[in-house]
Amino acid sequence: MTKRMKIAIILMSVILCAALASGIGATAAIWTDAGGETGNQSTVGTGFQVNDWNVWAKYFTGVDNGDNNGLSLTGFHADGAGFNDHTMIIPKQVGEKDVVRIGSGLFADVTVKEMIEVLYIPSSVTEIAESAFSALPNLRQVVFEAEGNYSIGAYAFAGCAKLTEVVLSDGTDAKGASGSTTFVVDKNAFIAAGYTW
Repeated sequence: MTKRMKIAIILMSVILCAALASGIGATAAIWTDAGGETGNQSTVGTGFQVNDWNVWAKYFTGVDNGDNNGLSLTGFHADGAGFNDHTMIIPKQVGEKDVVRIGSGLFADVTVKEMIEVLYIPSSVTEIAESAFSALPNLRQVVFEAEGNYSIGAYAFAGCAKLTEVVLSDGTDAKGASGSTTFVVDKNAFIAAGYTW
């Protein structure tokens, strides 16, 4: 076997291993940049205005709710490069499915929990489950896309002590939402948070 052939075999082995490893542990891989461009299969809501240098979502795991019933996000896992941004944008779609629900404990990874300061939630999301974003120690702002109908479960933002601002993407305070934006908020959704509903 020639040296050139050995190098080719080694390179092919490395490429094959990398391709196999990239699919492990992620139901839906989402590579989204701030302009809404996608490396895989997601988009963000059109109402968001964010800086071009943000690349925030690495891997979300989710559960398909069945035909035309959307997708529930159940977890977030940073890849080997890690997550090093302070802005997290929940994608509006994964493939052809709208993200309609955010499950409990979405950001269980301690490193990720400590990084997030600003969280954007698209109008496709209709339910934020109990404890979905609880105990994010540095979360200071949540931005909901205008023209959504949101249900926020018990303890969803509990323990987010630095959270002082919950607004719509048009800049108005979420508590004052009217018209095509509605909220149903559990009385304990913001318990022990810096923001009160």
